[in-house]
Amino acid sequence: MIEIKDNNFWNDLAERGKTDDDLSARLNSLSASYFSSPETEVFKPNSSEVNDIFVVRVNSDLNLVFSEFNGYSEEEIEQRRSNFFQQLTDSLVLTIKKKASCSIAFPAYHLLKFFEAFSSLIDETTLKIQEDKILVKTMDPSRICLIQIVMKNDTYKFFKAGNFSLNLNDLTKVLYCQANDKSDATLLFREKELYITIKSKTHGSEINRTLNALELEAIDIPLDNLVKLEYPFAFSMARPKFEYTLKNSGIYSEIVNIQVSEDKVIFGESGQIGSAEMTWTSKQLEEFDANFNALEERLEKDNDAQKTRAILEKTLETKQGKSGYSLTFFSWIGKMASVLEKDDLVQFYFLPDHPLKTRLAFKKLGNTEMLYFLAPRAEEVECEDDDNDEEEKDE
Repeated sequence: MIEIKDNNFWNDLAERGKTDDDLSARLNSLSASYFSSPETEVFKPNSSEVNDIFVVRVNSDLNLVFSEFNGYSEEEIEQRRSNFFQQLTDSLVLTIKKKASCSIAFPAYHLLKFFEAFSSLIDETTLKIQEDKILVKTMDPSRICLIQIVMKNDTYKFFKAGNFSLNLNDLTKVLYCQANDKSDATLLFREKELYITIKSKTHGSEINRTLNALELEAIDIPLDNLVKLEYPFAFSMARPKFEYTLKNSGIYSEIVNIQVSEDKVIFGESGQIGSAEMTWTSKQLEEFDANFNALEERLEKDNDAQKTRAILEKTLETKQGKSGYSLTFFSWIGKMASVLEKDDLVQFYFLPDHPLKTRLAFKKLGNTEMLYFLAPRAEEVECEDDDNDEEEKDE
């Protein structure tokens, strides 16, 4: 074992790492600055080869960048220059020639299962291409739930911002594959077309498919305030426990009541033939937290309506709360959770008379996650409807 006695060694190593990061950031920024260039300024006529004038321009820009960084040998600089040109050319072909906004790759079968579950509630949606992610904000037609999905992983390549609208059922068709194929799917988003490449490790094949974009009217989804909202209760269940809870719900009512206190969570329902409660103690749940600091701060600001304030004050006083939710829309969480691994968690955030917030992190899809906000509803509504039906029958 070689002992390094000079402490400057580690300092120099750390400094070099920081310099490498700074240089990479500058090169990435320089690369992105060319993406909006006119095609005639970049490529030779009827070719995907860059023209000589553009090469001179890029070399000049690179010389300025490299002059800002010391400690690199001529050989290292030339290697970086060569790599930069190759990556830049590939990116420019995608952004200028193919008019691409971004590309990203996922395990194909897991991606298919994800969108099959998603399409069971939403028919059409718009994907927003952003610098660090693909963002989806949508709601169901009845406006009972709001959904935010963030899709990103290490393969994500951003070229330019844009929107891409599509039919989710059509997307599941073009993503078709089987688990045994062991395929990866690369999605290339262009202005009016999604280009999908599916490569199978099992069969060694490559399938190329396309999906035409839709023209959808832009709808503003009011999610920003909900995402920022702090909840006093948070609890998590492993996927099998949540699936068990769903299978034992819906016997008496289409409304599931969730009651949370400082030491347990109760899922309940009631109807004409009886009632039921399923209790999970805080020790039985994978995660459980009750924190009322944010609730106290919210009450101090006094920005809520009188009815809402009364509910918040009661929650703070009793350290518990209860709300009812549509079982149909609550069960949809189970469809999305079926894409998770067995040990993955379904995370809930609860505040009485507020949307129930659910978070799912899809580890098989990199850093992809979903936030699902389900509006509360009163159990009495269903009972009143049943009573009215009976009265009409009597008449």
